[in-house]
Amino acid sequence: MAKKTRKIDLREDPSYQDLVASIGKIIDDAYVKGVDFNRQHFLNCYACGCVEGMTEKGNRAIYLKDGTAAGLDVDFRVIDVKRRDYVLKRGGLRWRTTYLYVCGICGAEQKVCHLDEFSKQEPH
Repeated sequence: MAKKTRKIDLREDPSYQDLVASIGKIIDDAYVKGVDFNRQHFLNCYACGCVEGMTEKGNRAIYLKDGTAAGLDVDFRVIDVKRRDYVLKRGGLRWRTTYLYVCGICGAEQKVCHLDEFSKQEPH
């Protein structure tokens, strides 16, 4: 007869709590320095080829396909954001963020999914 294994909730693990606390501190420090965390991912337009990036001053900006800045009044309009997080079997975390947005240049509506994964670090 196969032995049943108990599913462990990593959220109760002290090392998981330490990881979350350290990520929170990094985010708080960056926020104080002016980093925009309302949307952590850069978007791009699959229709006209414009992309989002950072200016030298650390602000979000849209660049046309040829690399020129589109101007401060142009932005991707995010209509909907869905986030989901997963605890991975090998001890890491994965966040899936899906954006539904409209390009500020050509008006194309599009959807993109970003995956972010954080692996559990082994102690040295």
